Amino acid sequence: MSETPAEITGVRGGVLALQTDDLKRLAGELGDAAWQLTRWAGSDAIGMVEPALIASAPLSPSTYVDAERAVLSAVSHLGTAALEWGVLAGLVETVGQWFGGGDDEVRRLLETELGRVIGAGLRTVPGLVVLGSLPVAAGGAVWWMSSTPEERARARRGLERTLAQRPELVRDTTATLDGILGGWGTGPGGGAAGVAAGIYLDEGDARVERHATAIAESRRQPHCVADVVRHLRELSDAPDPGLIEIQSWRDGHGQTRHVVYLPGTDDLNPLSSDSDIRDVQEDLRVASGQHSAYLEGVEKAMREAGISPHDPVLIAGHSLGGMVAAKALSEGTSFNVTNVITAGSPTAVERGFPTTSHVLSLESSGDIVPQLEGQRNRVSPQQTTVTFASGEDTIVGNHQVSTYERGAAAVDASRDAAVRTAVEAIAPFFAQGGDVSDSVFRVTRAATPDRG
Repeated sequence: MSETPAEITGVRGGVLALQTDDLKRLAGELGDAAWQLTRWAGSDAIGMVEPALIASAPLSPSTYVDAERAVLSAVSHLGTAALEWGVLAGLVETVGQWFGGGDDEVRRLLETELGRVIGAGLRTVPGLVVLGSLPVAAGGAVWWMSSTPEERARARRGLERTLAQRPELVRDTTATLDGILGGWGTGPGGGAAGVAAGIYLDEGDARVERHATAIAESRRQPHCVADVVRHLRELSDAPDPGLIEIQSWRDGHGQTRHVVYLPGTDDLNPLSSDSDIRDVQEDLRVASGQHSAYLEGVEKAMREAGISPHDPVLIAGHSLGGMVAAKALSEGTSFNVTNVITAGSPTAVERGFPTTSHVLSLESSGDIVPQLEGQRNRVSPQQTTVTFASGEDTIVGNHQVSTYERGAAAVDASRDAAVRTAVEAIAPFFAQGGDVSDSVFRVTRAATPDRG
């Protein structure tokens, strides 16, 4: 693991999204003004041939000439002003699109549409799938059998370095694959993740039980973003899978507050089928917008912990945990979730968040996991996405919780206005409070009959 301090490389959304909305409104107002000036210029030009004005020429030639000269000057100035305001409107609109991620949307649209064309062609001539895959499969098999272990290891390291340096390749590939599947007409909604999730049987309900595992610093209130992510790492390091934790305390105003900690995937074996609820199956279901047993279990634990519907709640999650936290806020919950912190989580599938809430999303610039939904997080005032350079050069290194702990420290130290505003939105949870109590739960999957 690199010990190099993380450096913030990009900020999207939050205050910038508010500025984007203002820029778009300003562009519209400037465009309207340019159009009005054009109309005025046109009406004044018509006035130059007004019959009454022309009829006055024989009576007072000098006055007529002066009047026509004044009208011509006005038309010229109005036309010039209309052109200038129109150009300015275009420039403001361009800046607004740049801040608002318009290029990202266009890029994803093009990639998806290209995939749709390919998918439609493959559906028309299914044999092309076999014919196209045979040379690739044969070439890969020949190379694998003829290469040495050192060559295979070197190839894996090269691929890993490439993806760590350009994780957007994963996003582009996913977007194109989603288009291919759409053009092919295969599977349920949710793109490639939805198709993959359809392979699994019904996931069953969530089972929740209190757990006796002691987590380091569990009675210590967080006072900054790094504290939250640090404790999330401590929970993630616990040996038992499926653990979540809820901290509770009363702030200086007598308001009870809670922080819910949600680690990420425990079981990375895609063929695994057991009680572990944080597995690849759950990753795919959440990424495709389907029902989440993990979220179901989290809400059961929150009720058992005694969280009332009015208590402010901050949910912090790494990877799958962050996806579930964003899903809870986006889809609505019976709890008063005011803030969410995600670390290395793809959340672009969520359509939006309540105006009274805020999501702070941390992304390591070399982490491929936030790219797996094929698009970047939406730009909105309710979500601030902070990208940082971690100094890691491996896929695992860029995604581990300790890397995001360093990214959180960079957020705490940042003077960027958008970042400061995002941190201030969480600040009520960092203000000095009373004694902290904590509850640890284990969430597992209980097999049930197929939902049909």
